Amino acid sequence: MGNGHPLAGLCARQDLLDVLEGEPLLANTVAQGDYFRHGLQGLARRHGWIGEVRQFGLFLGVALVHDGDPARPAAEATRRWCSSAAMWTSL
Repeated sequence: MGNGHPLAGLCARQDLLDVLEGEPLLANTVAQGDYFRHGLQGLARRHGWIGEVRQFGLFLGVALVHDGDPARPAAEATRRWCSSAAMWTSL
């Protein structure tokens, strides 16, 4: 800790470790990610512009396509939509 009290830093770190060890954080992350992925997959079944949904924990990826065709990514439309919604994209 940058406050000149190294003991305070050790206490704070121990509290954090206690929480990390005592709470089911990883299991909850997986459960919440699965819930989110299943919801997005439901949307994909109803809307042809969602081509693929991928998930790792709470990190999710959605491929947007033209008319349900995974060979035709909707890169420009996705870029415009994400830009207007202030979202991160990897195109």
